[in-house]
Amino acid sequence: MIQAKGKYIAALRANKGLSQRTLAKKIGVAHSTIHFIEHDKCEPTLKNLENIAQILEVDIIKLLIEGSYLQNYDFKRLVKLTGENCQ
Repeated sequence: MIQAKGKYIAALRANKGLSQRTLAKKIGVAHSTIHFIEHDKCEPTLKNLENIAQILEVDIIKLLIEGSYLQNYDFKRLVKLTGENCQ
């Protein structure tokens, strides 16, 4: 089931037993950034999503799909990030 963007990240974070502050520290952003992402007040950058996925031990593609973030990112850039070649 697809959840609201921020709620999906919040659920993954909670399942790992991490606070917003801890996640923020681990990915090198302000606590408020995680708060705003989880409350859908801002869109995370692709780099922040990559870092969040790594810390929460979830595939970035799953995070993009389940979090409904795909519509906001350039697929060519995503392919470069994941290292896959579509040609």
